[in-house]
Amino acid sequence: MPVLPAQYSGTAAIDGADAPAGTVIVAKINWNERGRFALTEPGTFANRLIVRATEFDLVASDAPTVTFWIGGDQAAQEITYVSGDARMLDLTFATGSGGDDAETPIGSGDCSFAPGGIQTNTAGGAQQVTIDRQGTTANVTTSGNKIVMQDVGGGWEEIVIETGSEPAVGETTVTGTVTGVTARSSPVTANVDATVGTAAAEIALNMSELPPSDARLTTTIAREPDPAAQSAFLLTAQQSGSGITDIAYVMNIQKSNIANAGDGGVITAATIRMAVSPAWVTAVGGTEKVVIMRRADDGTTSALATTLIGTDASGNYVFEAASPNGLSIFALIGTSTVSPTPTTPPSSGGSGSSSGGSTAKSSFDYNPEATVATPVSTPAAGEPTAAPTTSPKETAAGVTAVPTTTAASGGSWFPLPIPVPTWVPVLALGLFFLLRRR
Repeated sequence: MPVLPAQYSGTAAIDGADAPAGTVIVAKINWNERGRFALTEPGTFANRLIVRATEFDLVASDAPTVTFWIGGDQAAQEITYVSGDARMLDLTFATGSGGDDAETPIGSGDCSFAPGGIQTNTAGGAQQVTIDRQGTTANVTTSGNKIVMQDVGGGWEEIVIETGSEPAVGETTVTGTVTGVTARSSPVTANVDATVGTAAAEIALNMSELPPSDARLTTTIAREPDPAAQSAFLLTAQQSGSGITDIAYVMNIQKSNIANAGDGGVITAATIRMAVSPAWVTAVGGTEKVVIMRRADDGTTSALATTLIGTDASGNYVFEAASPNGLSIFALIGTSTVSPTPTTPPSSGGSGSSSGGSTAKSSFDYNPEATVATPVSTPAAGEPTAAPTTSPKETAAGVTAVPTTTAASGGSWFPLPIPVPTWVPVLALGLFFLLRRR
């Protein structure tokens, strides 16, 4: 059934007074713009605010929430989107209610752990799973001691359930004893700015078992971290002798009724993938300057071993990092070689504009024949040009390995001449005449 637009009319007030004519009200679902209207009369809009949800909005949530914004300020009221809905609204806005625009999410997506057709129970201290293939929209297959679900929906592209033995396959069901779970999300995307381009981030989880059906992950993308996180990222860079040139964007993963293993939960590890435009990579000095940092729930901040694994369908560079301690806040950061000494954390310098993020079918379609050119900085005048050395990356399934370019240390690539002491040629000449006389 096609998704029908919703239509709203009513009043709008800012700080208790009618919003002036010309004020633009923006409707968002999952932080993504889905409609807007400029008031033609002070304080009122009549059947003009049209909101169109996408199929992805309805896949990510059975009851998506519509929020209303004037600039960076959010209305105190929000409603549940209903296809074809028409209703009256009285919206009230308070100046400054939205916080810093750069920290306001510009893209969001939900991952639900309640896909249709999955039932779990515990028997003998082990989790048992039964999948009704007629009750799920996923493509369900088995492979050895694994149940593979693809095109799962609810924010997931693939869920693989590892079982203690080969799963039992019936006419309509597949059952097994769960020994582990891996899950890969659909990417969350957001238009950041002209340099960063379209951000795209996805996660892959390792879990000890399937979480409860009411568990949920909410991923948001923002242009900049909050001041506390920004200071922590800068300090982490400085502790390794580097500085921060720019922060492309920040991915914040909120957990509901699911936790990292360190907090007693089922998430044992995670892999983070963040895509960014080649223009931004070049601007920060090349792929070797890019790192993904993690700020844990307790404030602990660390730089993760980051690898360029390939490009997505749009030609953006995709960086990957393993997060052995699970999910939290992640930032894609360009570092500088020489540690700066700013008195305040640097601004990322980007625009806080742009709605238009969405959760979509994965854009991380790797081309096995693709060649990724690694940007390198141009040496200053008079500096020797170092020849590159390449080291291969490990190749994950379906991912093109990309060689890392590293400048050779110590000036010229060619070997320097070995200095010869002055007495060596004199001794050689004497030996020559002595042998000749004999």
